[in-house]
Amino acid sequence: MGETEKYVHILEESLQKKIELLNQIEEKTLEQKVILEQELTDLDAWECNIEEKGELLEELNLLDTGFQGIYDRIGTELIDHKQVYATSIQNLQKAIKIITEKAVSIQVKENQNKVLAEKRFAQLHQRTREKKVASNVATKYYQTMSKLQHMDAQFMDRKK
Repeated sequence: MGETEKYVHILEESLQKKIELLNQIEEKTLEQKVILEQELTDLDAWECNIEEKGELLEELNLLDTGFQGIYDRIGTELIDHKQVYATSIQNLQKAIKIITEKAVSIQVKENQNKVLAEKRFAQLHQRTREKKVASNVATKYYQTMSKLQHMDAQFMDRKK
């Protein structure tokens, strides 16, 4: 196996790994939707999901960088000898098509999750505001009631 063939094989493996990572990212995106749709959103689960997804995205970026570096090295060789590498080029094209479709699908789901997240966090903010108002009302009520129990001297009979 020649050097270019080894690099082409590495490119194919890289794209397959990218597809796997995109599948995992898609799963995390679906998990986010489930978390956001719960009546009581679990913010710890949300944060954990975001961190895991971030790690997957970092790995995906590393793969992209490595792929681009290898392709830059052998791209002209592939173009110059299309007939020799025709099968490999077709495999790469198929994998890139799958990756593009997955990326678009994930983007759509991400946009849907963004809308859900904005709605959910607005609801949480509203609940927090309502609890704060209720707490202030309760505090004022207790302060008022404690003042009623303590009678000022002006209401007492001053005759001896």
